Amino acid sequence: MKLESGYLLLILIGFSSQQRNEQLEFEKFQNGSLSIDGIGPRYAVVKKDWLGLLGPGNYTIVEGNELALICQGSEHLELTWRKLDGLMPNGGEEISGEQVIIQHVTRHHAGTYRCQAKNNPELYTDKNVNVLYGPEVKVSKIYVHDQGSVHLNLICQVGSNPISRISWYKDGFLIKTLNQERDILVYNIEHPGPNHLGVYTCFANNTQHTGYDSIYLTGLEGHVVELSGAGKIQTSLFSLLCISMIFSLFY
Repeated sequence: MKLESGYLLLILIGFSSQQRNEQLEFEKFQNGSLSIDGIGPRYAVVKKDWLGLLGPGNYTIVEGNELALICQGSEHLELTWRKLDGLMPNGGEEISGEQVIIQHVTRHHAGTYRCQAKNNPELYTDKNVNVLYGPEVKVSKIYVHDQGSVHLNLICQVGSNPISRISWYKDGFLIKTLNQERDILVYNIEHPGPNHLGVYTCFANNTQHTGYDSIYLTGLEGHVVELSGAGKIQTSLFSLLCISMIFSLFY
């Protein structure tokens, strides 16, 4: 009976020792110091550099607000910011550091900015900046000679984001508009005469605000000028005075 107990004790000790060895082998395999077959290391743990943006990669901001370009990465990385389609706000090609703060963003700051590691150029991340701003309106005129007749085109060009809806008014009355949003609207005057004198105003509005510009058509009554191949154009001594009156109507 004593022999049997001693034999059982030896078996238990042997089993415990085997289990402990297996645990040590598994831990070696986990940390990469031992392969499955025990011959050598199967893999090694490599710590990779990282870099990321603080905030979304696609960002929309209203003109006049503050824009923050912030990226973070591994401690040893030398980070720089640059604009892919132009220069940085300071006029340089790049700015060193994790953060670039533009206190008063304008439409010219729109574009794609890249944060990149100088000591690891393959590591970079981009931020696309979309700047919203109200319409900037500019009116102009051109004369068009066509088969013996003269036409006067009043052209309204608008810069805005998002794109604006444009309308032409004469002396306060709507004369032409578009049901679609675009950046130009032309009003054509055939055979300009006394009845076309007045104030022509182009209005443009988008989600930000409304802007406008006006052009005055004035003439001397009774003047007739002969134009070669164009026939008689009454009051063709038009003087066009562009008066810039661009400002928001809804402030």
